[in-house]
Amino acid sequence: MKNKITTLLLLLVSISLQAQEYLMVADVMPKFGTGGYRGITNYIDANVDYPPAAYFNNIDGEVNIKFIVKNDSKRVLMSPAYMNTKGYGLEEAMMKVLNGMPAWTPGIQDGEKANVWVFLPYKFKLPAEMPYFKEQYLNKKPLYTASEKSMLRMFQDSCTIKDFAGIDTEKPVILDLYIDINGKVTKAAINKTDNSISLFHKEALKTALKLKEFTPAVYDGVKVRSLKTISIVYNTPLEEELEIIRDIPKPVEIKKIYQIVEEPALFPGGFPALMTFIKKNIEYPDSAMKNDISGTVYVELLINEKGEVKDVEAKLPKQKQLGYGLEEEAVRVLMLMPNWKPAQQAGVKVAQRFTIPIIFEMEDDSPKEEIKSKKRRKR
Repeated sequence: MKNKITTLLLLLVSISLQAQEYLMVADVMPKFGTGGYRGITNYIDANVDYPPAAYFNNIDGEVNIKFIVKNDSKRVLMSPAYMNTKGYGLEEAMMKVLNGMPAWTPGIQDGEKANVWVFLPYKFKLPAEMPYFKEQYLNKKPLYTASEKSMLRMFQDSCTIKDFAGIDTEKPVILDLYIDINGKVTKAAINKTDNSISLFHKEALKTALKLKEFTPAVYDGVKVRSLKTISIVYNTPLEEELEIIRDIPKPVEIKKIYQIVEEPALFPGGFPALMTFIKKNIEYPDSAMKNDISGTVYVELLINEKGEVKDVEAKLPKQKQLGYGLEEEAVRVLMLMPNWKPAQQAGVKVAQRFTIPIIFEMEDDSPKEEIKSKKRRKR
């Protein structure tokens, strides 16, 4: 019996990578929509955020992302951390867009839907003028100078609709405010995620352009244009609502945990060193060997802002696990890992969550009876 344990780290999603399951070329390659490559680039153009780190460092050029379109139309993205990357958040910006894309049409091989690799290049072009950066990328967010409360009251007081009988006011208007470096609202637009009734859209857009100054947003010490998204609820007694809110104790601040960051966390020595560490320390459980159990164990863990390995646990629920000690062994080994270099977002060390798949495989090249006499061997 020859035992083989291989490991593969993907930062955003987990896949079990086997040549016979994932094709580089198929009879019919996967497709996005009906517009071919132009349709893909048009979609990315319309949805991608140019990272401030790339903009202020004059970074542009072609980014290449490799991913799998599975036979069930799901996509499995290859993290850019171990590819030749341009950095400064460009790969992460593109992967964020790809994560939100509508379903692709799977590839076809021998008349059957197949899992097929897609290699997608996209060229970032440095904007001629400063983009409007979303709040999550900024060190200092724009704030309405007269208070957020007064801003929301202004939307309600300016509404020309006085009788709300029969009108659905439960769904808030999601509004994007484009704010320049001086804190002025230059334009407003209904956010793509908005599902409120259109009757309120005109009201919200009209009021947005009357807003007074905001404090300018800041990135890395520089005033920047910003995109602020706000939620507006009409026909709500604002004063009463705010009084109720005041009575609620202030929640303890929860530190944000990232999956996509400008600089991902890194195992000491990089991916090759991580593979070496796991192969050196992992053992094939006896019960799994005796019962011919193999497959992929998915382990979730957190690398905190100090680089410490925390919250290591099997990702799948108990009923979907392989069992026979495989999950326990994978968790045990990953808990032995030394501290990583922590991830960074906008120059600040942050916590990042990972999923690491560990593939347990056995190649049966000897009589099955020998399994019972085999003892656990470190690989």
